[in-house]
Amino acid sequence: LQSIWDFGDASSLVSGNALYHLYSMGSNAYTVKLIVTSDKNCVSTSQETVNLFPKPVAAFTSASVCIYNNMVFKNQSTGNLNYWDFGDTSVSLSNNPTHKFSYPGMHRIQLRTVNNFGCCDTIIENYSVYPQPKFDFSATDTAGCPVFCTQFKGKGLAISDSIISWNWNFDDGDLAQGLSPVYCYSNGGVYSPVLTATSVHGCTDTVVKHDYMRVNPRPNADFSMSPNEITSFQSTIVVTNRSSADAMAWWWNFGDTATAFGPGPLTHN
Repeated sequence: LQSIWDFGDASSLVSGNALYHLYSMGSNAYTVKLIVTSDKNCVSTSQETVNLFPKPVAAFTSASVCIYNNMVFKNQSTGNLNYWDFGDTSVSLSNNPTHKFSYPGMHRIQLRTVNNFGCCDTIIENYSVYPQPKFDFSATDTAGCPVFCTQFKGKGLAISDSIISWNWNFDDGDLAQGLSPVYCYSNGGVYSPVLTATSVHGCTDTVVKHDYMRVNPRPNADFSMSPNEITSFQSTIVVTNRSSADAMAWWWNFGDTATAFGPGPLTHN
C-alpha cells in the first residue's frame, strides 16, 4: 500500500500515512489530494479543501510615564478581540486602555489579539514607570527679625533619580529657582516654604515644611516730648515712651551725646 499526498500549494508530493504540512503562504483555499495505490496496483483518490485563514498582527504603542500617571496604550493590531495583561495582575479587554501602575520599575505589557477566524498573535513590550524624586531641604536660620535673610538648600536623597530643577515658594508670594537660593523676609509672620523638584525623567514631587520660618515682628518705636521748645532758661524736657507694647528694651539718645535706658518717662536737661 502506497500513499501520495498533494497539498495543493505547488510543494513537492509527499508519501506517508501520518504527516503534517506547513502552509507558508497567505490566506487561501487549497485542495489536498490523497492518492492511494494498493499492492495489486489499484489506485484510489480522495480530496478535501483546506482553508487557510489570515493571521492577525498584534501591535501597540505607548510611552513610559511617571508613577501615579496613566500609561496610555494605542492599539494597532488587526484582530477583533484584544486581551491586555499589564504584568501586575491587572488585565483589560479594551481596545485602547489606560492603566495606572502603583509601583515604579520596568513593566512587561502583553497584548494578545484574535480575529474572527480564531487566529491569534501576541506581542510583548517593556515600558518604564519612573519614580518621583526623593529629596528634602533646610535653611541656615529659621527665625529672626525683619528684614530676615537666610539661605535655603535642597538635597536629593541617595534613592532618588537625578534631580534637574528646583522650584521654591517662600509662602509670602515670592518664588525662586535653584538649589540654594538666599531669600529675605520683609514682614513678620510664620511661613511654610514649599520646594518642588523635577527629576531627569520629568517626574515631580513637593516637600512642604509647615510653620518652618518664623519672622518675629519689629517693635514700633515712638515717644512724645514736653515741652516741644526749650530755652537756655528753661532747658528741661520730659520724654514719654509711646512704643508698641511688645517692646522689652529701650535706649534713648537725646542728641547732645547724652543717652539713657529704660521705658521712661525720663527727664533730661
